[in-house]
Amino acid sequence: MAAEIVTAKSAASRTPVSGSTASRPRQLQQIESPTTERLPLPITEFARVLGGGVVPGSVVLIGGDPGIGKSTLMLQLAAEM
Repeated sequence: MAAEIVTAKSAASRTPVSGSTASRPRQLQQIESPTTERLPLPITEFARVLGGGVVPGSVVLIGGDPGIGKSTLMLQLAAEM
């Protein structure tokens, strides 16, 4: 008959996920993001969701429940472009 032996790890032996112990929460206004050239889209709301347009060389996955309008949205986007 086998017995299970459980050992507890001390909190000091765990390493933070970020790899740095000095990481602190920041407000969104304090975070700098690199400016990336984006291709504008004719459907402004769709462009807004993508952060202002499509990044050249990137891939965007469109997902959702069946019948929600993914194909219709892509057909409208293709017709506008």
